[in-house]
Amino acid sequence: MTASRPLSNFHFIEEILRRRTEFTAERDLKNGSTLLHLACIRGDVEMVMALVGLDSQLCFVKDKMSMFPLQTAVIHGHGDVTRELIFTCPESLQMLTSQKETVFHLAAKNYQCDIAFEVLFEEAKKLNQKHLLHEQDDEGNTVLHIAGRKHTMLPSYKAPRNAHHALLLTVKALVALTGRKAG
Repeated sequence: MTASRPLSNFHFIEEILRRRTEFTAERDLKNGSTLLHLACIRGDVEMVMALVGLDSQLCFVKDKMSMFPLQTAVIHGHGDVTRELIFTCPESLQMLTSQKETVFHLAAKNYQCDIAFEVLFEEAKKLNQKHLLHEQDDEGNTVLHIAGRKHTMLPSYKAPRNAHHALLLTVKALVALTGRKAG
């Protein structure tokens, strides 16, 4: 006997979560992750939308590593998930790690200075949160310090293809953007 319209795995899981909302906040015993953290790791934007649609407060739950879901999505470089989480919970953009790192620090630190960083920059701009680019972590590092140490170009400030000193130009562009003097 077959159903006339079979449910996809996603719709089946979504229906279970609607009926048993307490499952959304349960944690994986191994790493303390909620279902939202796991969806952020996988880059499953559909599941992220369903979970935050059921309970937007999940955006503010830390896993065992003290990471919020947005931070997890950024570390894994999932731009669509990052955008969805910021849209649903704009306050999560301001959440810091235990080392006082912003999501921009995490993007630079984890070599996610492409799509994830672009999304963060666009969303921070919309929400008047560009100051997060200048925040220092508990060791006094800004995003610029981390990008320089990791030899990572920040995409919004990429130099022309033929530039030999792309990182230096990136640094100068960021300094010009921030209005700060290089010391």
